[in-house]
Amino acid sequence: MLVKSTPKWLSYSSGFVVVTLFDQDVQKCFTSCTGVHPSIAAWKQAQLSLSRGGLGLRSLSHHAPAAFIASLCFSGLGSISHVHLLQSLEIFNSSVHQSDNIQIGSVLEKLPSQKTLSSILDDNLFRVLQGSLSIADRARLLSASSPHASSWLTVTPSEGQGLHLDPPVFQTALKWWLGLDTAEGSICALCPDKMLDPLGHHATTCKRGGDVVFRHNKLRDILAETCRRAHLSVQVEAGCNLTPDHSHSRPADVLISNWVLGKTAACDISVTSPLNSNIMSEAGVTAGAAAQATELRKHEANDVKCSELGWLCIPLVVESYGAWGKEAMESFSSLASRLAITSSRPKSAVLSELYGRLNLNLVRANFVAQKRADAAVLLSQLAEVGAEDPQVAFLLLRQCAAFCKLVHLARSATPSHIAEGLALFDRDVRQCFAECTAVDAADVEWMQAQLSLSYLASISSSGCDKWNLLVEPIELFNGTPLSGKIEDQQFRQLFHISSPANRARLLSISSRHAASWLTVVPSPGLNLHLEPNEFQIAVKWWLGMDVSFSSCCPHCPDHRLDPLGHHALTCKHGGDVVLRHNSLRDVFVEFCHRACLGGQVEVGSGQGHDRLNSRPADVLVKNWHLGKHAAFDLTITSPLNPTTLTEAGVKCGSSAQVAEVRKHAANDGKCKELGWVCIPLAVESYGCWAWKPRNLLNVWRLV
Repeated sequence: MLVKSTPKWLSYSSGFVVVTLFDQDVQKCFTSCTGVHPSIAAWKQAQLSLSRGGLGLRSLSHHAPAAFIASLCFSGLGSISHVHLLQSLEIFNSSVHQSDNIQIGSVLEKLPSQKTLSSILDDNLFRVLQGSLSIADRARLLSASSPHASSWLTVTPSEGQGLHLDPPVFQTALKWWLGLDTAEGSICALCPDKMLDPLGHHATTCKRGGDVVFRHNKLRDILAETCRRAHLSVQVEAGCNLTPDHSHSRPADVLISNWVLGKTAACDISVTSPLNSNIMSEAGVTAGAAAQATELRKHEANDVKCSELGWLCIPLVVESYGAWGKEAMESFSSLASRLAITSSRPKSAVLSELYGRLNLNLVRANFVAQKRADAAVLLSQLAEVGAEDPQVAFLLLRQCAAFCKLVHLARSATPSHIAEGLALFDRDVRQCFAECTAVDAADVEWMQAQLSLSYLASISSSGCDKWNLLVEPIELFNGTPLSGKIEDQQFRQLFHISSPANRARLLSISSRHAASWLTVVPSPGLNLHLEPNEFQIAVKWWLGMDVSFSSCCPHCPDHRLDPLGHHALTCKHGGDVVLRHNSLRDVFVEFCHRACLGGQVEVGSGQGHDRLNSRPADVLVKNWHLGKHAAFDLTITSPLNPTTLTEAGVKCGSSAQVAEVRKHAANDGKCKELGWVCIPLAVESYGCWAWKPRNLLNVWRLV
């Protein structure tokens, strides 16, 4: 209104500076609102109208002459000698091509509207911008300037109707629309010979990840739903095996009965890209060239089969930037006419809503494809790390590349909009885990792997711990409290389908600190590193996979080696039990020394009135409590022992608790004679420590 009614903007000393500063403020506001920092070329595109592939953020200083000229002429105040009108025409003509120059006589005679004059300015800015771009950006801009391509930008946001783009989706969509770099990686994880280009072309067209199918099906379902709302009879994915040659191809993604003249329409949806190398040159000159070429290919592939079935073949082709083919626009116009009758709404409103819904979901699917491609790059790099050190690769997968990689997206985007894309990412995480660890987990084992490591609460009133392993499924995440409920249900489902032995194993590994070995930062120098074969076997054993390499124990011919490794871990004939015991004992002594508590090893033999050779103290710590010495007796038990299996399958830590009771019964008397305090340190083979050893961690933490 200001530039329409006052000529002060013509003054470089006052008004022109004001409108220029206003343009700068608009750009700053755009950046603040969207988080997008456009380049010079990108901002020039943003200043174009939506019909020319821009964002409609027109420059006030650029369009001020058009506004003032139109306003002055329509008011009847313009004349050949009007100074400000002549100045405005001079500035306008200097901004456009010579062929678009306008003279004062024609202005006063024809009274051009501001829309007409601004359109001339936009056309010239569009041509100048096109001339400065690369061939790929030319094709992109021409596609974005096609009819209805920008309809996703005009949709009234409505979460209830699925017409809302979540913040990260909208931000990435704007970058992609303006030709800014959207590629975080360098090489496609699924196509090692393909680069992830800045414009996101390969990410949105790669056929190996499943994103192309997800996008296609989303558009197909929207079209089918719209047809049903127009009271049309619809079938999805029709035509397979209906011809004499029993071809498995489906010429109809959406089959619409009685479409025109009683004939059935076979609508075949296809998404193409103007940046494909075989069409880019033509797409950089002619808008919609990629869609037109795909329409011809679809006719060649399906016309014969549709003719045999008495159908009309209608390719519904859209370019990745939202430019629909000619036949698609004609079909949508006809569909909008029918829907306008059934819904009692204007055809223009129905058509605008249809294009907006289709293109908004197209943009959303493109975003999911780009994000998943970026995340897949990291997953592929971790697979290479896993070939050398699976422990390091697993730690990076769990803490840097799996759930946490897309957790912000899961928190800020509506789950129903990105569910299929996140499901594909979960599949990629599972594949990466298999490549990193060389452990191919079955569905039940992967269900356990998706549970978190964190200690949350009790499964039942028995007060036992819950949760146990690796990578939370991002598809289910929706905040910590709700994730806890989801994991609780997932754990219960896993628990109920497990055998008694596996139930005991699950409860044991769900204990607090049992999974601490998975969180250790690998360090060979500190002896905190597992060799590749050690880590692989440990993960299999943790997930309940078969770890037995033979059928019978070499030391106990009458015992078979069970798949869970119970006998191998408890057999007392090979010396492994003693080795394991002494290893834990020495670690305990080391921590006692680091806590300035001292500690003597294997104390108690030959002391006391009965002079027995039993040793109630694997580690004797003097002045432990109230001046008394503590006799720590370390013992390792298994929740899979037949004597405790039933209870261990119901209550977490019951096997360690039974071992504590036995140790007290065996050593309390002798320790009392010696004036010691008997403290059994009982741990189950899966890392479930009894309650007293857990409290020792708090003592060391305080020291």
